[in-house]
Amino acid sequence: ARLKDRTGSAWPLARLLVSRFPDRDDRRRAIRWGATLSAVPTTRMEYAVLLQSETQGTGKTTLTSIMAALVGEENVSRPNESILTEGNFNGHFAKKRLVIVDEIYSGHSRKTYNRLKSPITDKRLRVNEKYQPEYEIDNFAHFIFSSNDLIAMLIDNTDRRFFIPRMSETKLPPAFWRGFYAWLHGDGFGIVQRCAR
Repeated sequence: ARLKDRTGSAWPLARLLVSRFPDRDDRRRAIRWGATLSAVPTTRMEYAVLLQSETQGTGKTTLTSIMAALVGEENVSRPNESILTEGNFNGHFAKKRLVIVDEIYSGHSRKTYNRLKSPITDKRLRVNEKYQPEYEIDNFAHFIFSSNDLIAMLIDNTDRRFFIPRMSETKLPPAFWRGFYAWLHGDGFGIVQRCAR
């Protein structure tokens, strides 16, 4: 079911974003990326987001889950790193708006990075699915990666395909998360969607 816009305060989300992205420019860019993905489906951003922090439990999974809800789970693919790096098929990119890859740790190899360049930027996607003839379609996929390794991927310093915001390593207290999830699963998702529009 599609989310319905809700009125109400977005303060819980604002507090989360300010605490997770301490750099104001990074925070604004992250918000703009998420709002565009949610509210302007005709715009394809030709760069991926890589959320990385060494500390577990800093909110990376929560942020990707919010984005998945905004585009609709039916429009989301969640391949693991080995499928991206070793797999021969790429149907998980086809007809999806958001590709979420949790726990990426390929900093020792350029293989994942090299295989992702085209899907992140190309307007057309050549799809190779098991037991199917190859076909070509318009590429609508956007990518979010997350990692607890500060060298999650070997990326060239000049590469503009990746936005890597600086994330806080400080954990938020359990009381914050209890309140945040109560808000999110109340009217929060609808409030976030309205703010994105």
